[in-house]
Amino acid sequence: MIKQRLQLVLACFLLAIMLISGCRDDLREIRAYMLLDFGRFFPPEREQRLIEKAGFLYALGYREESAGPYQVRIIPDQLYDLEHNLLLDIYLPAGVGSPRPVVFLIHGGGWQYFTKVAVSGMGRLLASHGFAAVGVNYRLSSRAIWPAQLDDLEAAISWLAAHRKLFGLDLDRFAVLGDSAGAHLAAMLALTGHSAATVKAVVAYYGVYDLRPLASEQLDEAAINPINQLLGVPPGDLDTACRLASPVHYVTEHSPPFLLIHGTADTLVPVTQSETMAARLKEKGAEVETAYVDHADHLLLSVRGLNTATLIKIDQLTIDFLKRKLQAGALPGESEIPNAETVKRR
Repeated sequence: MIKQRLQLVLACFLLAIMLISGCRDDLREIRAYMLLDFGRFFPPEREQRLIEKAGFLYALGYREESAGPYQVRIIPDQLYDLEHNLLLDIYLPAGVGSPRPVVFLIHGGGWQYFTKVAVSGMGRLLASHGFAAVGVNYRLSSRAIWPAQLDDLEAAISWLAAHRKLFGLDLDRFAVLGDSAGAHLAAMLALTGHSAATVKAVVAYYGVYDLRPLASEQLDEAAINPINQLLGVPPGDLDTACRLASPVHYVTEHSPPFLLIHGTADTLVPVTQSETMAARLKEKGAEVETAYVDHADHLLLSVRGLNTATLIKIDQLTIDFLKRKLQAGALPGESEIPNAETVKRR
């Protein structure tokens, strides 16, 4: 009975977010606020239930229709940073010889909310296709300001490098994947090049790549703006701080291949963020693929009702990209994954 009530509450909450998008501009602002503070409605102690019951509704959730042929072994709560009590989860495919290509998963939440649980669905999905996936916690902005988050992720990769033989990890075939704030962190991790593994591919969902347009110079707004809270600087210092923390300013011809995914109706992170990042990658001669999902808001929530079929195709697009860039190929028992048809690829 409790589970049924929880499912109903989650369904109503997500449905409300979806329905508001089709209304007037002032109500769209309410929708954006609900998305921005989504983590406040579902704190860590409720996050696991949220993902279990409603994770299939959002981009990084687990969908049985997208799963590969392998059973998944989960090794939870590995302590990689004793000082800050930071944990990571490892998802391994059963029956796949090691070492396995690795996908490092970074959760979103405005740098303020959520944990590695938010990427557990994607971890299971990727492991079912033969990848080793790693979901990681990092210090949120309420605990530490930038660049502590990047430092934590680099520490996690160093821990993986030290334990690669134990878990059968091939860090020569290493990719990063993140959504929203996690996409920002994934891009920074790939482009700044200070980690113990060279990033060979980046999958970034509805990410923030140029912080300055989304930061606030007004003191009252800065107090609640997640970018201002992340950087922890006064409004007068925003230009320099945003530039130093924006992936778009670190792109070079040697940047790894990117797959950028974004909803065209995103009310929280404008699709222009991905368009600008894609343009910069192309300008510098780096490799980039894009998928713009029509009528999709943040988290790829559809503004026209449930969009499970489109999310399945995005799953396929992501898996195909990672296989190509990590040279994973078609693992035994797998068939090749078709390209998505209902998203715009460029």
